[in-house]
Amino acid sequence: MNLPPVFASNMKSLLQEEAATFFSALDEQPPVSVRYNPAKITPGSNHPWEAAWEGSVPWSEKACYLNHRPAFTFDPCLHAGCYYV
Repeated sequence: MNLPPVFASNMKSLLQEEAATFFSALDEQPPVSVRYNPAKITPGSNHPWEAAWEGSVPWSEKACYLNHRPAFTFDPCLHAGCYYV
């Protein structure tokens, strides 16, 4: 990632020994997760993200990680607030 030199310098100063880990994390793909709204859907409702389910998010029983990013744009349930990416 091409960062402004001033930003990189400030982050190195702030993070010190953790700076290398921070900068390498910026070069990785971010994890994709969804959180479903239990008031609107239940798991097993055959939504596009269910086929990509990879594991649970530790801090949310209503969320899961996905192994790839499905095309959510055309799913009306996303726009209706049934789940959040």
